Amino acid sequence: MKFAVVGATSLIGAKVVKKLNVAGPEVFPLDELGPITLNARSDSRTVVTDDTAGMFSALPGDALIAKGDTRIAPTHYRDWLS
Repeated sequence: MKFAVVGATSLIGAKVVKKLNVAGPEVFPLDELGPITLNARSDSRTVVTDDTAGMFSALPGDALIAKGDTRIAPTHYRDWLS
């Protein structure tokens, strides 16, 4: 997950923009995140995985995994949802 962090102009006199990569302590395939999220919201819909669909199915298995300078947050995804 990428976030742009913008500092308050009144505090330091100039706008600060920095790219910050943030990830949680767990790694999930996208087709697991959907059911976890739906379940946390008491949503009975199902997630169907289609390995031939769209751009995410064409990415290598680790393409969405946090890399070197990523800040790892301590909060687990299920805890964050609750």
